[in-house]
Amino acid sequence: MNKKTLILIVIVIIFLAFWGISQWQAKVPAPLAEQPASPSLGGPALSETVVQPTEDTTAAIQKDLESVDLGDLNKEFKDADTDIAGL
Repeated sequence: MNKKTLILIVIVIIFLAFWGISQWQAKVPAPLAEQPASPSLGGPALSETVVQPTEDTTAAIQKDLESVDLGDLNKEFKDADTDIAGL
């Protein structure tokens, strides 16, 4: 191997090492600085931050799904079909 080939290989290895480290650093999430809320400092009390779970039965889920307002879907599809036909 001549000197130019050896230098090229070393440069490529260094480049790949820096690239790999930068990719690894990008995937590692930064630690969050969390501090517990203290009622004496004006933060919410622990009992206020607890969210009570809603009912998780099939009937409750079905009721929630039926209460969602989707608007007039047929009109939306007709408008989309008109736009596509105009292309």
